[in-house]
Amino acid sequence: MSPDTEFAPVGDKTKIKYREDFNEYKKILIVGKNSDSIRALFDWYNAALLDNHSEDTQPQDDGSDDDGDDIQDTLDQLEGSNDGNDGDEQASGDIE
Repeated sequence: MSPDTEFAPVGDKTKIKYREDFNEYKKILIVGKNSDSIRALFDWYNAALLDNHSEDTQPQDDGSDDDGDDIQDTLDQLEGSNDGNDGDEQASGDIE
């Protein structure tokens, strides 16, 4: 789906920063590893990739609003806006 011929740190044609993007996605998963939504995400991927007898439990978009911090925004979106957390508290296992 990309004109780039390989996953180099930066795409030769698109100039997409693949390594930087990968590191950000990985950080989101590590920071939120104890959250219900990240655990549900891994459960869904494990079932989808490893278990051909599972139900479709794909996580749904909760529609929560952005607050300016990209990683916290993503975690907030995964957790929902009704959890009582105003976004200032860090989840267990956060990386600063």
